[in-house]
Amino acid sequence: MIDEIREFAAHSLKDPEVTSPVLREILRSSGLSDAYRSTAAWLHFATGSVFLQDADALVPRPFELEQILRAVHRLPDVRRITTYSRLSTCARLGLPALSRLRASGLNRIHAGMESGSDTVLEHVRKGINSEKHVRGGLAVKQAGIELSLYIMPGLGGRRLSKEHARESARIVSIVEPDTIRLRSLAVVPGTPLYEQWRNDRFDPLSETELILEIKDFLLQIRVTRGRLESDHGLNLLPDLEGDLPDGIDGMINQIDRVLNLPGPERILFILGRRAGFFENTDDMKDDARRQSVQQILEILQHQNVDPETAAADLAKRLI
Repeated sequence: MIDEIREFAAHSLKDPEVTSPVLREILRSSGLSDAYRSTAAWLHFATGSVFLQDADALVPRPFELEQILRAVHRLPDVRRITTYSRLSTCARLGLPALSRLRASGLNRIHAGMESGSDTVLEHVRKGINSEKHVRGGLAVKQAGIELSLYIMPGLGGRRLSKEHARESARIVSIVEPDTIRLRSLAVVPGTPLYEQWRNDRFDPLSETELILEIKDFLLQIRVTRGRLESDHGLNLLPDLEGDLPDGIDGMINQIDRVLNLPGPERILFILGRRAGFFENTDDMKDDARRQSVQQILEILQHQNVDPETAAADLAKRLI
């Protein structure tokens, strides 16, 4: 397909490279497949990165994956191959198979740990326990593959919040992933947790309680290296990030700036963040933004709508 795209470029615009005009022409042309367009965009932007798609690309037999990885590395200028996987799959593959995958070109694995608490994992039917989290995570690291772990603040609800934070920090401290990524829980219709919430069997955390849980998690991490990212719109503080362990104090200070706001100011910040006016507490100093959020708050109060509930509903639009 790459040769076809370059031939298209050479014949249509007399340019063998996929420049911006070539890419625009390809995207405008009818009758071309999505794969063709995506490959053209990949050639144009030349990031050198390839992501193996679907929920767990490591499910096929290892020798088949090795062939796929070697074929991908024959593409032009490939420097990194990344995939999603489950830590249970990584634990099953073990160090020898993962080492062969690394030698074949796999550089990074993204895995959803969600929680280090066996109680929480069982409650949400994750299909894995903390011991397998450790085995899978350590096997990835020992194979020389970068590991990006996803933690879900709020997954334990109020009842298990302390355990969720404590046990997640414990597993992270053992595995020492290269990156920890936060993806805060949102309870949405059509999910088992939503039905549990409706039947008073799950009590979700408020926005304030969520960042308190994240603070609790940060205070209990014991690692020598790594990075934490909060790069998702569902997180109240999407710019909460830093190297570990040196950046922990700064991230806790950032959380405390929100927690230390007087109650009405904190509500204003949460609503403004969810409505898209604020990214952090410094944005509250902008008079125009602040006035816009204040107007929204007054409308909600006039309609007897709880502003935190309204903010939570706004956050769910990002799912």
